[in-house]
Amino acid sequence: MISFVYALVLTIAIETSVLFLVVRFVFREKIGNKTLVLAGIFPSLITLPFVWFFFPYVLAYPASLALSEIFAFVLEAFLISYVLGIGLKKSFAASFLCNLFSFLAGLAVI
Repeated sequence: MISFVYALVLTIAIETSVLFLVVRFVFREKIGNKTLVLAGIFPSLITLPFVWFFFPYVLAYPASLALSEIFAFVLEAFLISYVLGIGLKKSFAASFLCNLFSFLAGLAVI
């Protein structure tokens, strides 16, 4: 089993990288690097503790997994929209891709 700190670092690295690539090369938004990095780090710092320490203790598996991932995806989309000042359609697409890649990476390291 991996530690929370390792999962947090891995999640931030993956989601920030994916967000940077999506915003810069797919959406072609002219947003500064510092803002993109903040938008990659901030949502994971908020949602991952809930995914690890709240949902597994109030819901049984697999419901905890499904609901925690939906929670992270939706909340992170709103946070990305807020931090980057982009529309919800783009932020939901970006959040989906960020969470998809970090979820798949998590499966690979478990």
